[in-house]
Amino acid sequence: LADHYEAMEAYMHSLEQYGMNGPKPTYGDWLCYDVTDKTYIGVCYYAFDAYLMSGFSKVLSRCETKYEVRAAYYHHLREKILAHWRATYLREDGSLTEDTQTGYLLALAFGMIDEETEPALVENFRRRLRDKIESNDYCLSTGFVGTGILNQTLEKLGLHSLCYSLLLQTRDPSWLYSVRQGATTVWERWNSYTLERGFGD
Repeated sequence: LADHYEAMEAYMHSLEQYGMNGPKPTYGDWLCYDVTDKTYIGVCYYAFDAYLMSGFSKVLSRCETKYEVRAAYYHHLREKILAHWRATYLREDGSLTEDTQTGYLLALAFGMIDEETEPALVENFRRRLRDKIESNDYCLSTGFVGTGILNQTLEKLGLHSLCYSLLLQTRDPSWLYSVRQGATTVWERWNSYTLERGFGD
């Protein structure tokens, strides 16, 4: 951490030019079936970056006290980003403006709400995520961003059966759908090939 701290700080400083939104991703939740706003994704990652930097600084502060100031700085930065996130994306009824599987996954995986102080809101997000999957006929609708945190987030929330329902799904979009189409490698797109349309673009 000490060897790379200067580079990590340079990265964080580069994010500051975008304000509370963080950088706008070019691809967002690439190849998703249900679109999540790119700026929303940027805000969530910016908050998570600040969380990581605060943690890294705390670890280093055990050896050198100069890092204590940086830990406090990044903790405060994260709090500001979270306040912006709440004001921008959290509705009064406890739902998200980004009412997608990826939207709820990012909020839950990156700790955008506090599990200890807001258990009802966490449970609401958990229920909404479950409903989004069940109403989608137990299929995922995530792209690269959401898929990467899908199953471990569901496991963390105690939704183990949903993990298996998604894993063993054979309809498009799913992992086993590509296997059923004769795939021997992981495709970039969920529907790179279909029996009805052949190869995708």
